[in-house]
Amino acid sequence: SLSMPVWLGRVLTFFFVVICWVLFRAETLAQVKGIYKGMFCPASWELPPLPPFNYCLFAAGFIIILFLPTVSTLEKRFKPTWINAVTAIALLVTCMFLFVKYSPFIYFNF
Repeated sequence: SLSMPVWLGRVLTFFFVVICWVLFRAETLAQVKGIYKGMFCPASWELPPLPPFNYCLFAAGFIIILFLPTVSTLEKRFKPTWINAVTAIALLVTCMFLFVKYSPFIYFNF
């Protein structure tokens, strides 16, 4: 059987998901074409003028993707305890109250 390094699998999965998100978030096929052209044509590759903090966030996210354990690994080590339950409920309630901005359902246009 064929195998690949874990880090390469994570990077390929990340890029595949990013490429597929375009299809769900674009409103027209012309917009999809423009986004894909921007992603894959080297002539259009330039970083937008963003604050340095945003570049730091991108780098931190990429490092997290590469080096943190996978969800299946974490699931095997997970032990249900009262502390975990209270923490999960507190995080859920926090998210419900802090992130109440309306966001349309991702499959709305289908």
